[in-house]
Amino acid sequence: IRNFRHEHRSGNKKSILDDMFDGLRYTAKHGGIMPLLILSVTLSFLARPLQDLLPGFADVIFKTGPEGLATLFAAFGIGGLAGALWIANRNRTEGITAIFLYGSILAAALTIVVALTRSFQVAVVAMAFLGMIMSAASNAAQIGIQNIVAGEMRGRVMGLYTLNYRAAPALGAMLMGGLSTLFGLQVPVATGGAL
Repeated sequence: IRNFRHEHRSGNKKSILDDMFDGLRYTAKHGGIMPLLILSVTLSFLARPLQDLLPGFADVIFKTGPEGLATLFAAFGIGGLAGALWIANRNRTEGITAIFLYGSILAAALTIVVALTRSFQVAVVAMAFLGMIMSAASNAAQIGIQNIVAGEMRGRVMGLYTLNYRAAPALGAMLMGGLSTLFGLQVPVATGGAL
């Protein structure tokens, strides 16, 4: 326990602002963390807004109403649970970066499928796979970052990583929702997946 506590103690008493900037500098200079973080935030900004825009897809595109929306979210949730259980039971870190990279590509492709299909059944199946892949990929990124970050920087770097779950999807959904008033729902979401 003493070693664990020592690993996470910075040793210097600094202000919160200094600690934040230390985390940003550390992340910017790290050759492994920075690319993972950039790709993870990009994926969250361009692909995760689909979840926020699903009510529009259920209503306007699939014309299934609240029941269809519930089915789409349930499929996504079941897939997400399966992906989380798979990555949790994997019990090794080898190949974690490959899981994240290939998962990101598959998540983008499945986002395009859901955005462009007019078939509700295809969308439900795609949402299940999307949930599984996004869960596995995002957990893989988190595992990768936590395993390579220096102990005293872990909290600061993981604080930056939380942008994946808060800021990036919200900004992406706001942008795509605004663009949907001009181009409809399908074009902005499919373009986000393609990007």
